[in-house]
This record gives sequence, C-alpha cells and structure tokens, in this order.
Amino acid sequence: MSNFSWPTWADGLCYHFDKLGWETHNFACSGMGNEHIQHALTMADLKYNITDEDVICIQWSSWIREDRIWKDGNFSRIGSIIGCDEFTDFVDNYFSLENYILKNINAIHAVNKSYNINYQGHIAANEEFEKATGDILLDEFITINNKEKLFEMNRPYKLMLLTPNLNATDGHPNPAIQHWYLTNKIAPKLGITLDSSVNEWFEHWQDIIETQIEPELEKNPDYEWRSKYWPIKQAQLPNTKTWYDLWNANGGGNVAEGIRDMLKIYKSLINST
Repeated sequence: MSNFSWPTWADGLCYHFDKLGWETHNFACSGMGNEHIQHALTMADLKYNITDEDVICIQWSSWIREDRIWKDGNFSRIGSIIGCDEFTDFVDNYFSLENYILKNINAIHAVNKSYNINYQGHIAANEEFEKATGDILLDEFITINNKEKLFEMNRPYKLMLLTPNLNATDGHPNPAIQHWYLTNKIAPKLGITLDSSVNEWFEHWQDIIETQIEPELEKNPDYEWRSKYWPIKQAQLPNTKTWYDLWNANGGGNVAEGIRDMLKIYKSLINST
C-alpha cells in the first residue's frame, strides 16, 4: 500500500518534502509484512542513522505474512501466506497462528519503543480467502480485511467506483484514494499543507489509470501494466531512495549484499562501544 506502480501516499510525501529540499526515502516493499517493516527500519537506522529530527511514517501491513529471506537470497514478497499455492506444504506443516500474532505484536511494539513515529496507520489489504479453516480466530484473521464495512471505511467508496476494471484485477488503492488518504489522514497529522504540485501529480496519475489502464483491462483482464508503469512513476522521484537502495538489491531483488552490509555496520558499531 506504500510503494506501487503509481504514486502512493508515501510517494506523495516524498514528492512534497523533496520540493522543500529534504532527503527522502520510501523503503516500503509490496507484499511484505510487519516484521519486514521492523527489519527495514533497523537497516535504515544502521545505514542512515535515524534521529528524532527525521519524519517516520508507517503503514502497518496485514499479519499473516512470511517475511523470511529464502534460500535464493530473496524476501518472499507473496502477501498473505494463507492460500498461496507455493507455500501449501509450509502452511500445512509449520504454520501457527500464535507465532504470527507473537511476531507481529513484537515488531509493532519494538518499533514504537525504538523510534519516534510521526504517523502510523493501516489500509486494509484485499486478500480474499473463501475456504474456512475451522479455527474461529484464524478465520477472523484471514477474512477481516474483506468485510464490506471495513473495506469501505478504509477506501472512499466513490473514488473506488472510478476504476471498476482495476478493482476487479488488483487490490491496491487507486491514485485518487491514495491522494485522499494523504490529504485527509496523514498531512493533518503531520501538520503540513501539501505542495500544489503533489495534487497535480496524483491527478495526472489518476487520469492515466482511467484513460489508459482501465480501457486495456476492459479489453483484456490479463493486461500486464504493473511492470510498465512502476519505472515511469519512479523516474518522477529521482531523489528518493527506495527499498532496492536500502538493501543494495538493484540487481533484481536479491538482498544478500544488503544483509552482509548490515552485519558489517553492526559489527563496527559493536566494536566502537
């Protein structure tokens, strides 16, 4: 919900603060969970030395996500692990709801104890699961984001209606919703008035969705637009460092080099104390 193929609320903040001459970072990664948010903040702290003068905003993720680095050197980035065909054996043999509750509470609590968070919230993910597990608490966890009232509360319904074809194929809020969220929820909390160019940027991207992507999806629901538009959007944020910069993963997503860098920095920090 914070880094995607079109501008998100986080991109909008970076766009705004870049206009003021600030150093900006968007370290979000689509498909990751709350444990990874803690990992990314730790890495950012070691690499850039976070202080109380920095503005930190977090959009907490859904709780049933597997944030481990797998044998191939990549984070999973699969979204919810429940119902994911690739990890059926893992879920059948190793999944424990209590473990996911524990690690999420730990991640969120530790982050709030460690850093001065200026804004934190949650946009419900559209992760649909039709099959009940028989576990009342688990079924509540994996369906709570799909409840109609919660969905409408988190995403202004009239703005959703602008992109019906997109909504049918992708669960991410369109640019108009991202803009609404940034303007009405986050900017007031931070006490800022967005630069007018930010509003124009979101309007431009909403027009792209409605006039370019929507007609293509109407003709072909399998039309692949994600990889096409992400680099275009990112080129419009030339001064903002991303998740790939944080983990030295510009070669395609493998984060092994970033993990080793993290160890070197931490070792140096320990040796100096």
